[in-house]
Amino acid sequence: MKQRQSFNKIVMDTVWAIYDTPAGYAIYVSDDTANWGTPVATVTGERWGITTATFPTKTGRYIKIEQTGTKKQVWSLFEVDVLRM
Repeated sequence: MKQRQSFNKIVMDTVWAIYDTPAGYAIYVSDDTANWGTPVATVTGERWGITTATFPTKTGRYIKIEQTGTKKQVWSLFEVDVLRM
């Protein structure tokens, strides 16, 4: 993101690649690209489209989404929405 933002929800859209959805995700937030710390959320991928991760409000500039599942195929995300609810 262009600057630090506060947010507590990330919505990941894989509707156009229902068979490319990761089995699981870990989401990290950082103010730089070197210190990621522990995940703010770990979630299971939804096979049919939309995966939502909610967590206590975090503030940062960078977001890393890491695949944690065991699928051996390519995975895709078509849209990632970062929200403050």
